[in-house]
Amino acid sequence: MAEFAYNGRPHSVTKQTPFYLMYGSEPTGFPMAFPKTNVPAVEEWISRLLKARDDTRAAHELARQVQIK
Repeated sequence: MAEFAYNGRPHSVTKQTPFYLMYGSEPTGFPMAFPKTNVPAVEEWISRLLKARDDTRAAHELARQVQIK
């Protein structure tokens, strides 16, 4: 998740993502909007995935702020 977050974030100098600069297109991740399901295990998995994404974005932003200082 951390690698995906890093490679999908535009660099302050190039204004391009590392993924785009390497492959010429933006990475395709899991969709952010999931259809509702009646399967509790799937709902739990989606919830964990979304939380992991949020945590990774927050950690990446914190690291970016620390590096600015």
